[in-house]
Amino acid sequence: MESNAADGNRPRGKYLDEMKHSLFSEFPENQKNSRLFRQIEKLYILNTINQSLNGDIDSTHMCQVVVENLKIIFSVGIVYIALAYPEKNIFEVPYFLIDGKPFISPPTPIGQGLTSIVLRTQKTLVIQQDTQRRIFELGGIQNASRHPKSWIGVPIVWKNTAFGVMSIQNFDHELFFADEDISFLEAISETIAGALNNAHIYSEGIRRTQETKALLDITKKISASLELEAVLDAISSSAREILTTQTTAVYLLDESTQILKAVAVSGKSAGAILADTTRLGEGIIGAVAVSGRSELISDTNSDSRAIHIEGSEQEAENEKLMAIPLLTQGKTLGVLAIWRNADEPAFSEFDLEFGSALANHAASALVNAKAYTLARLARKEAEDANRTKSQFLATMSHELRTPLNAIINFSFLLAQGTEGAVNREQEDLLGRIETSGKHLLALINDVLDLAKIEAGKLDLSLEVIDIPEFLRETLKPIPALIGARPILFSMDVPDSLPSIRADRMRLRQILLNLLSNAAKFTEQGFIKLKLETHGDALRFTIQDSGIGMDPKDIPRALMEFTQLDSGPDRIAKGTGLGLSIASRFIELHGSKLEAHSIVGEGTSFWFELKLKPGMKGKRFINE
Repeated sequence: MESNAADGNRPRGKYLDEMKHSLFSEFPENQKNSRLFRQIEKLYILNTINQSLNGDIDSTHMCQVVVENLKIIFSVGIVYIALAYPEKNIFEVPYFLIDGKPFISPPTPIGQGLTSIVLRTQKTLVIQQDTQRRIFELGGIQNASRHPKSWIGVPIVWKNTAFGVMSIQNFDHELFFADEDISFLEAISETIAGALNNAHIYSEGIRRTQETKALLDITKKISASLELEAVLDAISSSAREILTTQTTAVYLLDESTQILKAVAVSGKSAGAILADTTRLGEGIIGAVAVSGRSELISDTNSDSRAIHIEGSEQEAENEKLMAIPLLTQGKTLGVLAIWRNADEPAFSEFDLEFGSALANHAASALVNAKAYTLARLARKEAEDANRTKSQFLATMSHELRTPLNAIINFSFLLAQGTEGAVNREQEDLLGRIETSGKHLLALINDVLDLAKIEAGKLDLSLEVIDIPEFLRETLKPIPALIGARPILFSMDVPDSLPSIRADRMRLRQILLNLLSNAAKFTEQGFIKLKLETHGDALRFTIQDSGIGMDPKDIPRALMEFTQLDSGPDRIAKGTGLGLSIASRFIELHGSKLEAHSIVGEGTSFWFELKLKPGMKGKRFINE
């Protein structure tokens, strides 16, 4: 055994002997058995142990340090430290000396031997007379060929938690240990108890860090990916990495068949588990799915519900299982199963806490995946319905335009007297038929345009447009839109404006729709069209002094088939497509329709068209 103390090269025993020789060289030989000498020696050993354990987080090394020092000072037959593992229901002896030589002691169930008595009572046990009989009566375990004549066991306790037992046994003498020896051993016990507690805290911290990291990684996977299989595989792998060396599996419940099937497995017999199915209520997994409560099974062989998975390894004695339901709003979606080998500890509440967190993540992933699937199906259905609607509108609009054009043209021809003279009343009726037909045709054209836009089949035909000439042609219908109402229409257009590239017909529709909308909602006052350069764009603004609207209603006003005054006595008639189509045409040009309005004062709409080409992502004809 090598020590890192001192120069790190000399054996600990030799190093201690040298230090003792230096420290006690002034003591005559006949005084070295004196009480004072022994007290100084014990203080020295206690200080050595304190220094050695300071900062140590390896429990096995701690036991070695203490046992080696106790062997030196007491020179007894047996020295060992046993460490308790309540979650495994055993205690282990990491360092055991018999007559100065290491001895390998197998794990012992808590409840057997004198060590278990000390663990249970948390009190020092001393047997120094009639030892063999008393040890036998108390259920002692003999590890050496000889029986001790003096036996002492000191509990290693920190704040009511028993970490283990320190035992020293002398083969040759009864009443070997004096009261000061017992006090000395109890002092050492306090020292190692503190060190073991620190090591326990450290190991728990490491474990908690690993668990937190695993949960964060899984949370990121759930947030970044809607691929359920990848998330469940990560959960199964994390459970195995932290909780077991054997196998983990995530089972999902098929509600239609009432069957649980593993979809993510990590560890041994993965193929057999993936191929297996379990009915709801059958076996431990099925029972947990029904009850919705977690179970910790310490021995699956002794559980009458256990069912062997065909093709997997035969269950060993004391094989353990932790089964946790995947729950959402009290409904079971599946089960997280974690198996442990016989030589692994029983599952603890800490294990269940981490496993439950993993199960919650699995349930969340399932809910998210289901919601994503439903949303995707709903979106597809909506897209299909929208395509069907657009196709229907396009077909119907086309079919309606043909007879309507005939009605308009025949009405015009009849009014012109091509089929004989008509009187004034007949001429008036024919004029109304023609006017109404043109109005209806305009509405049908709007519906057809909307259908083409939604179907992505409306292309722009760009050309260079001279603004003054374009406005003279476009604004001819304005007097008819205003009629006899006291409304002043004006234009604010600079003498010199650069030409723009746009779709002439669609730009004309945009302006007429916006001006027509202004005329509908203005009874008196003004309507104004203003053009001005704004950076590298030409801005069109249509302003009116009409009834205005609440600013919060502007987005709704731009929606298809929407009328803000939708009652039977509404001011403006129509389908509510004018603003929507104007907005769509503007977007096809790479811009956006903006608006500002005040109730009772009027409304302004404006949009901008680039002076230079650069409307990427659009399809243009005649480029």
